[in-house]
Amino acid sequence: MLNSYHHTKVLPISYFQERLDTLSLGEAKKRLKTLQSFPEETKQAKKKIIKKYHLSNEVAKIAQRLSFCIWWQDLRKKYIFMINHQLDLYVDAITVHFKIDAHKLHYYTVEELKILLEKNKQISQEMIKNRLNYFVEIYHQKENSVEHSFGMRCKQKIQPFLKQTFDPAQKKLKGLVVSSGKKVQGKAKIILSPKDFSKMQKNDVLVCPMTAPDYIVAMRKAVAIVTDEGGMTCHAAIVARELGIPCIVATKIATKLLKDNDLVEVDTELGIVRKLSE
Repeated sequence: MLNSYHHTKVLPISYFQERLDTLSLGEAKKRLKTLQSFPEETKQAKKKIIKKYHLSNEVAKIAQRLSFCIWWQDLRKKYIFMINHQLDLYVDAITVHFKIDAHKLHYYTVEELKILLEKNKQISQEMIKNRLNYFVEIYHQKENSVEHSFGMRCKQKIQPFLKQTFDPAQKKLKGLVVSSGKKVQGKAKIILSPKDFSKMQKNDVLVCPMTAPDYIVAMRKAVAIVTDEGGMTCHAAIVARELGIPCIVATKIATKLLKDNDLVEVDTELGIVRKLSE
């Protein structure tokens, strides 16, 4: 429920009890009925759309495959979070046994972890420090090998991929519409990590690099969602469609061009985000 790619959290029974206590029996039955009927209703709705717009078999098959990809994305996340939970249990055990800071373990490579477990040999504090800001793992397909890069050498490697040239005075940006809706306006809130969630107010426009399952708290408050990255099957796209709010992804520079409290307009008809005022 509150797990993410960054951390896991074991929730007590009281957490679920408190959430259930906010629902009446009637509301709970209504929600359960909606969940149970959703798969069949969605299936029938798809058939109606195919018939209404006279879609060809080829287009219908593309839509079917896209639907499968969306389902698979969520299934993949489910198992990633389950694995992350198990990994955190291992990390907790290692920190106790070897008397090492859990935060430092996240900067160990697999080989370094093996050496730690087998020989009780830790990497230096200087090595950890160099990895705090820049640390990437690069897979070389031809050689079937993995390279680890960190520090200034790593910065030089990734710099070409981080550069985004744009005019800071521009008033609009374009992206991919993944959830349509009416044209909406709201204050932009730049959310770079879960630490920024407290900035979000009801009917703000959520602007972020990309979303993850732990972003749902902020997404429920948003009047629209705008991201730097993503595609038709990304997390932001799936959740925005479920919430019924406009969403434009793959703008590349939204988090750099826009600032907190800029008044913006999200136009899903044209796939444009306009900065109305600062």
